[in-house]
Amino acid sequence: MEDFSLNEEGELFIRWNINSSYTKLSFNELITELIQEYKHTGGVYEAFVQNDGKLIGNEKIVIIRNMRDIIQIAVVLKKFLESKYIKKQNNSQLLEVKFLDEYSFQLIHKFKMEEIAKIKSVRYWYDNYLKLQVLQFIEDLKNALADKVITEEEAVGLANILDQMILGSAILYEKLSYENLMN
Repeated sequence: MEDFSLNEEGELFIRWNINSSYTKLSFNELITELIQEYKHTGGVYEAFVQNDGKLIGNEKIVIIRNMRDIIQIAVVLKKFLESKYIKKQNNSQLLEVKFLDEYSFQLIHKFKMEEIAKIKSVRYWYDNYLKLQVLQFIEDLKNALADKVITEEEAVGLANILDQMILGSAILYEKLSYENLMN
C-alpha cells in the first residue's frame, strides 16, 4: 500500500515502494541517476514553461514523477550511507527513514509551516532547493572522497543533505499535486 500526505499542520507521511531498479544500483550509479533526474527536472520545466509560460496537466505530472524518483533515489543513497558508514545512532538526522522491507520505506516528518509557505513556484524551488542541494551533495562527496575514505562524520553530512533534498521534493510533490503553483 502506498501513501503520501502532507496535512495543514505540516505533518508529512510517506509510505512508498522503491523502484526495484534503484535498489540494484551501486552507489556511483545512484549518484549518476540523481544527477540525471536533477537535470531532467530542470530541462522539462524549462521546455514546458517556454511554450506557453504555464505548467499544467501532463506537464505537472512529469515533474511530480521526477520528484518521486528524486525522493526514492535519495532514500536509497541515504540507506547506503547509513548501512556502510554510520555506525552509531545519529541524533542530528533531519529525517528518519524506516525501511519496511527491501523495496519499501516509510518516513514521517513535521514541517514548520513557513518551510512549506516559502515554496511558491517551481522555479524558486529548483533554484533555491534542488539545485543547491544537488551541487552541495556533489561537492561534499568530492571532498569526502579526496582521501578515498568516507568518514562517519562526512557520511552524516551527506545524509543530512539527502534529507533536505527529500523534504524539499516532498513539498513540491504535494504542491504540484494539489495547488496551482506559479511557474
